[in-house]
Amino acid sequence: MSIPAVRWVSDVVTGVSPTERAVLYFLADKAREHGGVQQAWPSAGLIADRLGIERRTVYRCLKALEAKALILRGNQSLSKSRGRGRRPVVWMLSVPEND
Repeated sequence: MSIPAVRWVSDVVTGVSPTERAVLYFLADKAREHGGVQQAWPSAGLIADRLGIERRTVYRCLKALEAKALILRGNQSLSKSRGRGRRPVVWMLSVPEND
């Protein structure tokens, strides 16, 4: 868990729906610092399963969070250890460095 990322979601992030916030909290919980930024790569299926929502809802939330610049596509090579096939997207959280 990234304490700065979770704190950022709870104390700074505004203008998101409750479901978007839940997805963002989930990403923050799975985030680790890589290259000086917080990055996470849980699959949409895992997020959906753990939050009890549909996978398409997760995709909509990720798209909305990306449009709001709260998450960006990160270093995709971090998920290459998952092997061949479909790899989850690596998301970089827009946590300010001072948080």
